[in-house]
Amino acid sequence: MRMTTRILAASVLGVALAGAGVAGPALADDDPATGGVDVSVNIQPTTTPGQLSMTVADNNGVSLQENGSDAAARQFTGTLPTVTVTDTRTPEEIPAGEYWAVVGQASQFVAADDPAKTIGPEYLGWKPHLISDSSTGAVAAGEPVSSVVSD
Repeated sequence: MRMTTRILAASVLGVALAGAGVAGPALADDDPATGGVDVSVNIQPTTTPGQLSMTVADNNGVSLQENGSDAAARQFTGTLPTVTVTDTRTPEEIPAGEYWAVVGQASQFVAADDPAKTIGPEYLGWKPHLISDSSTGAVAAGEPVSSVVSD
């Protein structure tokens, strides 16, 4: 009964490994002294090239809250949707002198309660920041973008 259970367990493991796309031979060695099964697997290195992808979080607009206003200007702050860039390429896969950047663009701000009340995008300033650091240091937040109103 124990031998049948071990063979069945080794068979299930072998099928699971084969289903996961493991290349190379899989060997099972029944060790009666330990009551276990020794499994050896050769896994071929991945040769799939890395990828560059970008996603922008869903949003229904940006809500602004007054923050930092003074006698010279009213200032509002808000959070733009998160932009996530994933670059899994190795340095060897990136052609020399090629880079990527995330660029923002804004349209006119429109009051939710009165579409006739607008503020032009030239009054928008923003400061990018990294949500998580680059493990290589090859990624950095860009320079802040100023509005037409002095900082």
